[in-house]
Amino acid sequence: MNLGKPIDFGVVAQAAWFGMPHFTAPVFEAPAMTLLALVAIILIAENLGHIKAVGAMTGKSLDRYIGRAFIGDGLATIVSGFAGGTGVTTYAENIGVMAVTKIYSTLVFVIAALFAIVLGFSPKFGALIHTIPGPVLGGVSIVVFGLIVVTGAWIWVVRTTAI
Repeated sequence: MNLGKPIDFGVVAQAAWFGMPHFTAPVFEAPAMTLLALVAIILIAENLGHIKAVGAMTGKSLDRYIGRAFIGDGLATIVSGFAGGTGVTTYAENIGVMAVTKIYSTLVFVIAALFAIVLGFSPKFGALIHTIPGPVLGGVSIVVFGLIVVTGAWIWVVRTTAI
């Protein structure tokens, strides 16, 4: 229908199969560190909410793992920062996927993480991702964030009716 530019797979064909990601050295700037310290407080609250949400979905109390989750997020953020990345946190998208699939095994997430790390060393895969049109990514985002909203609403209804 000639509504957009055609997808160019030539970039994928030219990309190497293996390559190193682009790392940058960390930069320490007081104003940025102050702002991120405030964001870290918000992320702690978010992490706590995610732990409570997974506990509500599984019917198990995960309160004894809260400290480990905070330490894990902190260490992951430190490692990410030393590679030039951003701070990391738990992601509600993953919790939404857990709610839909009813798969709560952490082994699945470890395997997915290892798979993602391997793909991070493939410029060809990165080039393939760049060929996906923006509207398609927008549609996927709507579905993913819809899962988050529905999961949050479900947990809210279940928690308030249980009280």
